[in-house]
Amino acid sequence: MRFWAIFILYCMTFAVLAWSFNLISTEVHEQTHVAIFNNYNISSTIHVNWWTGSGYTSPNHEEYILYCNEMCKFSQSLNEITGYNINVFIFAMMCTAFIIGLVVILVVSLQMQEDRDSFYEGIIDDLAVKLNQQNDGGEEPFAELSDLTE
Repeated sequence: MRFWAIFILYCMTFAVLAWSFNLISTEVHEQTHVAIFNNYNISSTIHVNWWTGSGYTSPNHEEYILYCNEMCKFSQSLNEITGYNINVFIFAMMCTAFIIGLVVILVVSLQMQEDRDSFYEGIIDDLAVKLNQQNDGGEEPFAELSDLTE
């Protein structure tokens, strides 16, 4: 029971962290678009859907046409290329850490179970030795009591 409680808690914690990372990385990515637009005197707004984790930046259309030159467009494209790929890479690292954590939890749980089993096995072996020593006299214990009940 304890293993499953730890396992479920670990999985829930990872889900919360992964979703938080997704939302934060989306927000940072869109804020980078805003910063690039601000460098070219273009106002913009961010729209992030906190349920799906998707987002987009809407620049002011008139300012975009007037001020966004090739360098502005290149900067935006560079943000798209690096931002999404870095997020995927970091998420893959998080998943790898999650799997390593699961393996550690499983190994520790199995080791604890093995230690517990060997402890109880030692107690059972000691009891079996004591029981066999008592039975060496011939009769089973309480055999004389069973004769009285007839």
